[in-house]
Amino acid sequence: MIDHITMQVSDLKKAKEFYEKVLNEIGIKIVVEHENAVCFGQVWMVEGNPNKFHLAFTVNSEEEVNNFYKKALESGATDNGAPGIREHYAPNYYACFFHDFDGNNIEAVYHE
Repeated sequence: MIDHITMQVSDLKKAKEFYEKVLNEIGIKIVVEHENAVCFGQVWMVEGNPNKFHLAFTVNSEEEVNNFYKKALESGATDNGAPGIREHYAPNYYACFFHDFDGNNIEAVYHE
C-alpha cells in the first residue's frame, strides 16, 4: 500500500497556491505545512527537480523494511538511507530509502 508520495515542483509557492485552489474543489486540503514542504493528504510537495519523485510504501514490520532495502541494493539500487528509526518524522517511524535507476527516491516505512 502506498504511504505517501512527494512531488518535486519548480516553484513551491506557486504550486501551493495552484493546488490549494484546485484540490479544495474535491475536498482535499493542506494537512501539514513547513517552510519547505506542503502536504495535501498523502501527497507532499517540495521544491526541487520536477522530473523526480518520492514514493513511500507502508509495510507490516521492521523486518519487511530491512528485506525491502536489502533486495533493492542487491538488485542495483543505490543507498539513500539504511533501515532505522527516523525520529525527525515520528518517534515510531522505521524506514529505509534508496534511489532507483532513474534517481527516484523510494521508501518503505513501518509505523510501529
